[in-house]
Amino acid sequence: MELLFGQMINFWSPMNKNLKPLLFTVTADARQAIVNYLSFYRLNYSVLTNHLKALIDNERRILAKLRLIRVDDVANFETYHSFNEIVEIFGKWTAMYPNNFKISVIGHTYEKKPIFAVVIAGSNSKEMYDGTNVTNTAKVKEIIFLECGIHAREWLSPATCLYIANILLTNTNDDASLLSNYDFHIVPVINADGYVFTWNSNRMWRKNRNPGNFPFGPCYGVDLNRNFDVNHCGEPLSRLPCHETFCGRSAFSENETRAIRDYIISLNSTQRIKLYFSVHSYSEIWMYPYSYTTNASPKVSIYKEASRRATEAIKQTHGEEYTYGQSSEVLYECSGASDDWIESQNLADLSFAIELRDKGDYGFLIPPKFIKPTAEEIWNGIKAVAFL
Repeated sequence: MELLFGQMINFWSPMNKNLKPLLFTVTADARQAIVNYLSFYRLNYSVLTNHLKALIDNERRILAKLRLIRVDDVANFETYHSFNEIVEIFGKWTAMYPNNFKISVIGHTYEKKPIFAVVIAGSNSKEMYDGTNVTNTAKVKEIIFLECGIHAREWLSPATCLYIANILLTNTNDDASLLSNYDFHIVPVINADGYVFTWNSNRMWRKNRNPGNFPFGPCYGVDLNRNFDVNHCGEPLSRLPCHETFCGRSAFSENETRAIRDYIISLNSTQRIKLYFSVHSYSEIWMYPYSYTTNASPKVSIYKEASRRATEAIKQTHGEEYTYGQSSEVLYECSGASDDWIESQNLADLSFAIELRDKGDYGFLIPPKFIKPTAEEIWNGIKAVAFL
């Protein structure tokens, strides 16, 4: 279908090994042709809505109201924030928590937007490392790293990571014990260009905004989670510049992925990354490497136990039942993913990819009311693995 209909069809859920229904949108011009295609091959289907734009418009109306509500002097973390609002939040955190919060620019996107990394550390941290400066205090600690917003339309990812950052900065005694053992490094919006584009133009955009300049004309964007140097461009469809999962001209061809690569390597020169989390939405799956092969990691027994504990902690929070397993088995096979690269280069003890809520009722348009419960359950999952 992808080869036949091209950019007229937009898959929300991927082809998977569990024979789950596929969710996709189509342009108005292609609707009848796709219905004919499905009928010809006797494929069962149902139309969930004929008015996707109305759903997106309603989302924007809700956000416009929620952004007027402030739960404290910083921001309301139970709504989605624009990129500029996120930058504003960083500025306020810097002023409010000068001893525990640091921010640095680790690179710039194709459109020259800053790629921010934030560090949240306890007062006993030996190295408050921001990529350029090291401040001596008391103790060298391992790192828990959250990579968020690599796919533009997955708004729940940056929102969840911001919520977790706020939990850490306003920590309870329970959360303080984590900060006494770990420094947290969070990149809230890797794909800033794409994220801004979803706010201003196309809500369903996935890739970055690199136009590519290919001989037959521009096909915007590279899928940043196919651009890491691990079996790069292993999928035939991802080699097509106009495809949603285009892997780029070469591994690390994109400013955004190079920024993450260089930052991760620099961190490992002074501290060790204990846990790496690549945060996505949606499907409610807790995954471990590898995606590009069905071969298991040498650490598979550790991964299984960690994932079992994480998903149990998630279930105990609000009752959500996340699936867990190797990415290539519980979701699909793909090449060039960030968590696979981390594992293949031994840049962290454990590396996970998390698909947040929900299981398809709302998909990428999940309402803001789900940010808080999602962040709470994922935070409990992270803590379960951190104390493994």
